[in-house]
Amino acid sequence: MDVMTDLHAESLPCGADVAALVEQVGDGRAGERSAHQATCPYCQTALDEFGRLWAPVDRLARAPVRVPAGLAVAVLGRVRELVGGGGQVLLGGGRGVTRVSTWALGRMAALAAAGVPGVRAVLGRVVNARGEPRSGRPPVAVELEVVTEYGDSAVEVGEAVRRRVRAELATLAGVDAETVDVTVEDVAGPEWVTGPRVPMVRDDRGSAGSN
Repeated sequence: MDVMTDLHAESLPCGADVAALVEQVGDGRAGERSAHQATCPYCQTALDEFGRLWAPVDRLARAPVRVPAGLAVAVLGRVRELVGGGGQVLLGGGRGVTRVSTWALGRMAALAAAGVPGVRAVLGRVVNARGEPRSGRPPVAVELEVVTEYGDSAVEVGEAVRRRVRAELATLAGVDAETVDVTVEDVAGPEWVTGPRVPMVRDDRGSAGSN
């Protein structure tokens, strides 16, 4: 008996869920028929058709993947570059040197930004900047994610954050914040619980900690 089945419908005429049948085929269980499927012409037709359509995908998934020559070395090299590029900023000194961790600089930047009117919460990150110093101070790049108060201009708050962070890092750490990128991630509305502003710092591994 020939059975025509609409495979685009949500369910078959017998009531079987089409999505469940597709999942059954994708999991490699097309041949495992339930008691209903063993006698239902609609389910048998759908499973056979889904199996035929899924076969090229299954063959592709089983095919061995050959890693291009040099890819692993390139990836590891990039990881070492990223890990080694951060960590500390070296400052000049008289009879020695002073090193400031990028974590500490990120903390300074977050605390400075948190003091700007209109900033409700802030997450900061500082990394070493490439290139030669232009002001005699080591260059760094600052990335800040902030939550602003509803009603305040995001543009004006961002500019105020940039000015304060640059000034604070120059004064407290002797570094030049060449770039201060500010991203407004959210806006604090009436649903926010009243409390102190929250400065946070994200390290190069992507973790974050509050004050």
